[in-house]
Amino acid sequence: MMGSFSGFRYDEPVTASIDATSSFTRGSIALNYQVNEDVELTAGVGVHDWDISAKAKGSFVDSSGIRFSTDTEANGTDRFHYLEASFPMMDRTMNLGIRRSNLNTDTQNVLREIYASITLVLD
Repeated sequence: MMGSFSGFRYDEPVTASIDATSSFTRGSIALNYQVNEDVELTAGVGVHDWDISAKAKGSFVDSSGIRFSTDTEANGTDRFHYLEASFPMMDRTMNLGIRRSNLNTDTQNVLREIYASITLVLD
């Protein structure tokens, strides 16, 4: 992601630019249990590998010539667990699930998600 910004502070021009990159890779292994012909339950565990870096630069274009910059990098490998159910609904396949993920940076965070999806068949 890249961006450039400009504006005024105390009637003097100010500029800033940002350049950021990120990558996310998720892998998991799961067990499926076939309840009946149409309903399937899934329990799984996985690993989420992520990397984020960003740099911002800016300056005041007045006579002071002040320039500033900052950059940051963060990465990690975190675990997640999930439960999911797949079943028919209105002639489509519905998936409902819950996922608990760790997101460890300089602090330890827990992310709890509830998600749903429906399969659409395009002919």
